[in-house]
Amino acid sequence: MIFLVALLKSPDSLSARGRNPHVFPRGETLISAESYIGSSDFWNTVITVFVTVVAALLAAWATLRSVNPRRRLVWRQHVNSNLFRDAGAATAIGVSYGQSVVSEPRLVELLVKNAGRRDLQSSDFVNADNSLVFDFGVPVVAVLNSAVQPPTAAPSVTSHTGSELRIHPGLIAKRPDDNVLGIGGGA
Repeated sequence: MIFLVALLKSPDSLSARGRNPHVFPRGETLISAESYIGSSDFWNTVITVFVTVVAALLAAWATLRSVNPRRRLVWRQHVNSNLFRDAGAATAIGVSYGQSVVSEPRLVELLVKNAGRRDLQSSDFVNADNSLVFDFGVPVVAVLNSAVQPPTAAPSVTSHTGSELRIHPGLIAKRPDDNVLGIGGGA
């Protein structure tokens, strides 16, 4: 839809001369909407409005992202393998931990990682008694090592009961890896 916009070269010329405002005397110019769309003023306005809308959308997205951080805890079981090829085969090698012999020993490596944008505090868990529980299906005999990357991060507190390994709520910093290496099997 095209609207015609009538502008005179000098808007005061009609009232100053006492002429009829609907009659354009010779020498006066009529500007239409078509010539306005082709002008640089129109495109400057369009570009300014577009940039303003995009900037407002980006500002709203950044505000929502900072107010509602994504909290994501990822875990991966890298290794859960039997130390002997045949679990029931008799071998000259045995595994013991302390005074007890471990039948069908398995080595388990667990990686726990905070993949979110903010640190996970212990208050982010439902309550302080909630632990991350990993059930391996075989009794956990011992936690051999717990390493945190980077080394400056605090290590997680772990405990084990039966086939479950528990990582207790605490600070889990953003992006560090927490490796837990344990040994399991029938005791």
